[in-house]
Amino acid sequence: MLHPIEIKANIEGGVGQALAALADPVPATKRQIWFAEDRGGLQAGGQLKMLSHGIILRIRIGEGPDDSTAKLRPVDKEQLTKQWSKPFQEPFKYRIEGDWSGDRHALAASAQTSHPQGSLAESVGAGRFDQVFTPEQRQFVRDCAHIGVDINQLVGLGPIASTQWEDLQIGGVDDVNAERWTVADLDFLELSIRVTPKKDESAKKYRVRAERAQKGLLAAIADLGLQLSSHAENTTQRFLAALVTSDAPAPDSIPLTWDALTRASIPLTSDGLAQDAIPMTRDAVARAAAGEKVLPYDHSIVPQETGYWCGPAAAQVVLNSRGIHVAESDLARSIGTHTGGTDYVGLIERDLDRRVPQAGYVSVYLPNDPPTSAQRDRLWRDLVRGIDAGWGMIMNWVAPPSNYPRGVKGSISPRYGGGTVYHYVAAMGYDNTPGARAVWIADSGFWPFGYWCGFNQVATLIPPKGYTYSDAAPAPPLFDESTEIRSPYRGSRRGTDVLWFVLHTEDGNSPSARHLARYLSNNEKQVSYHYTVDNDGHVYNIVDTKFYANSVLQPGNSKSINLAFAGSWASWSRQTWFDRMQHGIDVAAYIAVRDARRYGLQTRVISPEEARNGMTGITDHNGVRIATGVGTHTDVGAGFDWDYFRQKVSQYAAMAPAEPALGSEAPQPDRYPAPTGSCSGQSDGPAELGESHCQ
Repeated sequence: MLHPIEIKANIEGGVGQALAALADPVPATKRQIWFAEDRGGLQAGGQLKMLSHGIILRIRIGEGPDDSTAKLRPVDKEQLTKQWSKPFQEPFKYRIEGDWSGDRHALAASAQTSHPQGSLAESVGAGRFDQVFTPEQRQFVRDCAHIGVDINQLVGLGPIASTQWEDLQIGGVDDVNAERWTVADLDFLELSIRVTPKKDESAKKYRVRAERAQKGLLAAIADLGLQLSSHAENTTQRFLAALVTSDAPAPDSIPLTWDALTRASIPLTSDGLAQDAIPMTRDAVARAAAGEKVLPYDHSIVPQETGYWCGPAAAQVVLNSRGIHVAESDLARSIGTHTGGTDYVGLIERDLDRRVPQAGYVSVYLPNDPPTSAQRDRLWRDLVRGIDAGWGMIMNWVAPPSNYPRGVKGSISPRYGGGTVYHYVAAMGYDNTPGARAVWIADSGFWPFGYWCGFNQVATLIPPKGYTYSDAAPAPPLFDESTEIRSPYRGSRRGTDVLWFVLHTEDGNSPSARHLARYLSNNEKQVSYHYTVDNDGHVYNIVDTKFYANSVLQPGNSKSINLAFAGSWASWSRQTWFDRMQHGIDVAAYIAVRDARRYGLQTRVISPEEARNGMTGITDHNGVRIATGVGTHTDVGAGFDWDYFRQKVSQYAAMAPAEPALGSEAPQPDRYPAPTGSCSGQSDGPAELGESHCQ
């Protein structure tokens, strides 16, 4: 069996010049990379035991879903026994492929598992690699590497700053991927292409074609005047060696704290303000498990800088999530925080209204303890509305020892102590799973500084204090839309009314919307769609909607606008859709609503029966098949979460077609009254979290 071959070329030194020669492409993905190594080997003279046995345990954290990979390189085919002899895509991604770099031609096998965005940082920092590498990945290593790996003796080495670009063109070479790795004094740029075997191609012809592709890549690099790395060691080996010999924490200091983990590679602005280590170029929510929405933010800034700045720290996280970087000290000054703390949440609302008037923050107080049913319902509505609009909620908590916040959904409980704690936190996400609602808390005062807390408990922690939330309209998803690639496979609608906006899976492995668009611009079957979408928010409009596309056969083609999710399969489960395409689903919902308005369609999902009866709206290929009685396709499949998609459609349909910019009128002082009552003196909580009480 022939396997794909990844051909690599490394550029060391002059990376900035190399990127300039590549026309300074816009980064596709920024991440931090960590490797897991054996603690005993590191303590015995910095030995890389895992790597020496050809075992690479890699963790990637940042934009897009987190992932962990167990790779064997080099590996012999004879080692790949049992279920590991052939690649597969489900329930996780298992690959076998050639790994070519210069004269080094090796075979590699890897088991990769996707995790919700941001979920692995805490586990790596705590040394909990049993939560990073799945039992299946560990079984793969046991079966094929023939050595045992003690998961409890692993230690994290990193982070390495990684920036990736996809689908570049170098000279006459297309589909070139680039990745820049930076740590200590090392700065590498890896350029790579993939060659895949053709049907019935012999091994000899395949190898000749791959060698020709390798020569073409090297020639294109040389034509740009770029110099290849002359080192014999591979990139992973050199970077791991650099991490071992750098000023990183000694192996016996592992596990790292969350703070050490997240601060390790946070760049600073010229005035010393922390920036995101991984700038957020996509909208609002991190791609998480089904039912979850968590706003992205720089986890390194969460811990508060003084014992009484929890209010400013919470505001800093909320602003950081929107790419607004303000020093905690500046927020403390503008909010009016003193050595006793922040008197009441309305002071934070006032400062946010000055800085981000478009967010429309509103303060709500909960005098009833416990809160009434109506107050709980409103709290949840306010939380969801604010998070959906892309703005965090700030809560003022009162936590007696009997009600210290407890971590749920597998997260670690924060280490509260010292009596009743009076404290501000930022609520940065929610899980709307029925019967298990939860809130993601960014907690500046207590390790691990981030955790899921059950909504019912959260509601009991606020009284008699309050919270402030954003009442802004939900934000549309961020995406870029291109007409750069066009498909010739189209036709005139000849006056036929558009009735449906139709969703499709590709049932293929295109790595991006661009890749699928290029295929659809020239394919033997002459298939086309109006749009291709991927999970990075890239949209290619390859057929103008005034024409029909060859998507669902006639008569459905003339009656429909069609969108395909790049790299998707109708066999995907609900969770896989969320792991691999949640942002793409958001973008598809927005485009569906936009085009439905343009063509006078209903801005809602309709059933196949409604489509058959001539009703307009949003459906999928299966719906059109039933409505027209033509074709055999049943995508998008049973695993697609129509409830979530309907929720997004309703959300975007509720937005005005073109929202005017919100004004920046200065807030009125009487909007921010202190809650009624009298001050009761100092906190009886721990000194580092004291605040004055205005109850």
